[in-house]
Amino acid sequence: MHVESGVVKACACTGVRWCARCRDPELRRALGMGDPLAVPAWLGDALASERDARVPTAPVGSPHFHVFDASRQSALTCPAFTGVRVYPEAITQIEAERLLSSIDSAPFSPSQSGKHKQHHGPRFNFTRRRMNADRFEGIPDYAHFLEARLRACVRDDEAGDAADRAACRAALEEYETT
Repeated sequence: MHVESGVVKACACTGVRWCARCRDPELRRALGMGDPLAVPAWLGDALASERDARVPTAPVGSPHFHVFDASRQSALTCPAFTGVRVYPEAITQIEAERLLSSIDSAPFSPSQSGKHKQHHGPRFNFTRRRMNADRFEGIPDYAHFLEARLRACVRDDEAGDAADRAACRAALEEYETT
């Protein structure tokens, strides 16, 4: 919780961004926030059908959505979308629980978007275009484990299209965790 313009709120939303807690128009006016941006009709329709069906769907003929088929490791309706792989079994249930426990043990702080976040890198002031790395201690320990596991999954992956696997491997070779 924090106080903004004399009003106590449970998030840090500002401007046109909002979270579920601050959708109330009266609260937004009291905080000097503008009305939330309307969700485009095509997106609203897709989100509604996804909620109803409990599976990712898109409006028929939508140029905005392409469903990623994890079994084929591709989005069949968007052949230009390459190099992305999904590894649903990359970590075990026990590893996932340990990972979540480790993440949850670090403090969260409110962000401008209304979400709570953890800081693991230099602090940026985007308005002033400045960076402060004084308190930067590197990535958290659990990130090293995740990166090693991801690299092993990519290295051992033989599923799907060879060119797509090569694009994924090339992207990961260029990647450096910072």
